[in-house]
Amino acid sequence: MLCSTNKALGSATEVAGGVGSQRGKFALKVRGFRMKLCFLADGRHVNTISWVQYLANELEQEIHLIGFEAVQAAHSRIKTYPLGVGSRSPLRYVAYIPAVRKLVHEIQPHILIGYRITSYGFMAALSGFHPLVLAAQGQNIAYNASRIKACFARYAIRRADLIHSWGPHMTTKLEELRADPAKILTLPRGIDTRMFKPVQTAEDPERPGRGFTIISTRGLNPDYNFEQILAALTKFKQSREGFTYTVAGDGSFRAALEQRVRAMGLSESVKFLGRVRHEEVAKELQAADVYVSTVVTDGVSASLLEAMACGTFPVVTDNAANRLWIRHGVNGYLVRYGDPDDLAQKIRAAGRDAALRRRAAATNWVLVQQRACIHTNMRQFVAMWARLCGQHVQYGEA
Repeated sequence: MLCSTNKALGSATEVAGGVGSQRGKFALKVRGFRMKLCFLADGRHVNTISWVQYLANELEQEIHLIGFEAVQAAHSRIKTYPLGVGSRSPLRYVAYIPAVRKLVHEIQPHILIGYRITSYGFMAALSGFHPLVLAAQGQNIAYNASRIKACFARYAIRRADLIHSWGPHMTTKLEELRADPAKILTLPRGIDTRMFKPVQTAEDPERPGRGFTIISTRGLNPDYNFEQILAALTKFKQSREGFTYTVAGDGSFRAALEQRVRAMGLSESVKFLGRVRHEEVAKELQAADVYVSTVVTDGVSASLLEAMACGTFPVVTDNAANRLWIRHGVNGYLVRYGDPDDLAQKIRAAGRDAALRRRAAATNWVLVQQRACIHTNMRQFVAMWARLCGQHVQYGEA
């Protein structure tokens, strides 16, 4: 019987069995059981990529990735299986089940992981394979109150042996969809704190800054409410010249955003970097003063955690996901969704208060290390998966 692992984020080090005390000693090697893990997931998505690469590179697990799109494997321990694009209808998750069952039978994994419950998670549940692990994405689990997706979610959840939830607000939604609390592990995947870490303070002349810099590192998605940021910047520009807004990301909305920037007279202040390597994202964050995101809901935003770790002051939407990490006026600002005046005012206040930014940077670095360090949290994931197989995984220093 799987014991309850439904812990609050504040107890993440407790959930991880105390390994947080070994922080800083992240060079590891696996002792004993190594798993063959099969993911059903979108291999193009940055969250999938970072997850499977970490498991292969750092934790030495064998990864098999099944998805609709063809992707390039980035490691010899990762093997990919494209199903083909086909129809975009939700029914494709049913139509491709024979192909998935055949692949899973051939792979013979120890664990099958369905990432995003209403799509690949539903497909993983239909495969009939166990142990079945689901990973939720986003606050609402079943997006847009879709009855079909809610049915998909309930079907998958009933058949799961373990469900990953990145935060308590997601756990609440899972329980509303009739998930067994004893099967939910509430713990964020975490970020790489060796890469995302603070550098010099804003007052240090050695700091690799470029004047006052605001940054976003989210994908350029129409649903991510960049219009509020641009509208706020036109207001902010009235009181402060000589700032830069760096957009480190790419997506289907980029052309429309670039056109909007030109129309609003912000071309001299806004810089689009496009898709940026993870290492470069860290450098951009370290060079910036304020991080902004105005997404209406989130699961747990890795982009926010990366900004916090790098000492970039967060100004983000006041929603359940962000309230897990940000205390308004202490380690960041929370702003009203859809209110550019509020956002402009909070960016202005952050820009004027270097002491607040310094205190927030120190607080956030400790917070991320304690609650969102991938080197701690991912070991907990693997230990839980091994337990589902009746096995034990042990890590030692390499």
